[in-house]
Amino acid sequence: MTDEFGLEIDSSEAYEGQLEELLDRLEAEEVGGYSSELTSSGTPRPGVITGTSSTKRPVTDTTQVPFRWVCRIDAMTQTKTHTAHSIGTGVLISPWHVLTCAHVIYPPQDLYQTLRVVVSPGYSAASKPAFEANGWAVCQRWNPRECVTSTYFDYGLIRLAKPVGSATGFWRNWLPLPTAPTLPGKPCKLAGYAPAQMFQSDGRLKAAAQITNCRPTRTSPSGGIVESDISFLTVPVTQYSILILHDADSTKSMSGGPIWIDNGDSPKLVAIHAGATCTDRVHHCANGSGIIRRAVLFSQAVQFDIHQWMNGSLRPLP
Repeated sequence: MTDEFGLEIDSSEAYEGQLEELLDRLEAEEVGGYSSELTSSGTPRPGVITGTSSTKRPVTDTTQVPFRWVCRIDAMTQTKTHTAHSIGTGVLISPWHVLTCAHVIYPPQDLYQTLRVVVSPGYSAASKPAFEANGWAVCQRWNPRECVTSTYFDYGLIRLAKPVGSATGFWRNWLPLPTAPTLPGKPCKLAGYAPAQMFQSDGRLKAAAQITNCRPTRTSPSGGIVESDISFLTVPVTQYSILILHDADSTKSMSGGPIWIDNGDSPKLVAIHAGATCTDRVHHCANGSGIIRRAVLFSQAVQFDIHQWMNGSLRPLP
């Protein structure tokens, strides 16, 4: 199978070389030229677990690698009755593109009402850069009104109207696909916003997740699933897996935040945090136990979609 440039995409080696080629081109152009958010009313969105102990800590210097590539995302929505904005997290994967969760772009409370997206790499009290987005895409299989597909395929890409500078850079060390089966048990790190300050936490990668039961427990007037009851079966991780579980501490607005393996000066991006589920039906995870955190793995399907979006024309914001 080939893309519009005639490049082979089924081979892992050829595919990774193709992505490197694309990132080099995007960098050259620049040099030449549920979830964790809150609604305006403060209602928790999917993935928010309250009342748990926290092991996350503030990031004191957001100018360092890899934190300068972690972005605060502000999605502004408007309906006939109100306007609102939703805060999430994303990660720079080219001078022009930010990877995040689909539900960060399309908040389930005001589904498909996003008018504007602003991206702030390395946002902090001392530095508040703002890059307007002029296009976006979400996985075609993501259906925010259907429980299983809204959980499995919760990823999307934002295109910036202007590229970030070369001093900022971007995250180009991605998961090599053949190494995916070796991920379970490895230490990992997570970073994201909550919502005005960046936090980080440590944890370990777990098995891949296969959804066995998914039932919406709260939906919005627009039909978006706000909360759901999800059961998982753990299965081996492969380069074709979509969801991978982890236990790095998370909180509101960290959806879309990068999960990486710390490899010295070259941290390896392996997934983006997508939400958390409480499996404790008795105490509702009040003591921190019974929480399952999930992430979208940088698998072959996800990397393929990213490549297609980068090479194609992203749908413009209204």
